[in-house]
Amino acid sequence: PDKPFLYITDRNRPMAYAHLEQQVNQMILRWQRAGIKRGDHVAMLMITFPLTIVQFLTAMRYGVTFVPLNLRLTVDEIDFQLKQSDCKWILPYGTPDLLKQLIERGYTLAGVDTPVKSKQREIFTRDFDLNAPLAIIHTSGTSGQPKGAVLTYNNIYQSAMASAYRIGVMP
Repeated sequence: PDKPFLYITDRNRPMAYAHLEQQVNQMILRWQRAGIKRGDHVAMLMITFPLTIVQFLTAMRYGVTFVPLNLRLTVDEIDFQLKQSDCKWILPYGTPDLLKQLIERGYTLAGVDTPVKSKQREIFTRDFDLNAPLAIIHTSGTSGQPKGAVLTYNNIYQSAMASAYRIGVMP
């Protein structure tokens, strides 16, 4: 649990697995309080920050479909991808102007920034269906219109195993 999971360069310190687990469990509580339910599709305008990893792992552990969106897209392009992927929620990260425009188009920002006080350390576990959707990744496709490619838990698992094999680090 104390081994480094991620090195945060701007803080010059590692994030340990135990801290990551604590962050994910806290974020699940925040998602529940916001009204996000298992099976929902949750979008995030992608930022280069450790929070992105926490949000992705929260989606994985909680059982929602994560929809990462490029922060550099126009509001019309984001709107198209949100509709195509049937997103009910947008995590509240991105430029204030862009978030305001999305709200004006009827999208709901999930209020997940305030910590939830919990008297006990909650550990969220669940069984995984390897064939269940984990993420919808938008690609440009051949027609120029983005296409939502559904990635399953098995897709991510097999990719991780292949990467571990390739670099010589087996679990």
